[in-house]
Amino acid sequence: MNAAAGAARSEDISSLKEAILGYAAVHSPEGELRPQINPSSSKSDTRGFNHLMLARLLCPIQYLDQFDENPERCVY
Repeated sequence: MNAAAGAARSEDISSLKEAILGYAAVHSPEGELRPQINPSSSKSDTRGFNHLMLARLLCPIQYLDQFDENPERCVY
């Protein structure tokens, strides 16, 4: 059972990774990511904490005020 649950979770996460740019864009105030990310660009260089809008989504809630004040200096 544990192996099946792990495999299902892994499959769900894989499908989310491919769609996250679309979800993040839809839920942003402008309706798009700024700067935009080319889906074929290097994920390690353009996503996660390397992109300001995505970094805010990943930021723990207790640090959001600090992040909003100065995103580049915010360290969690």
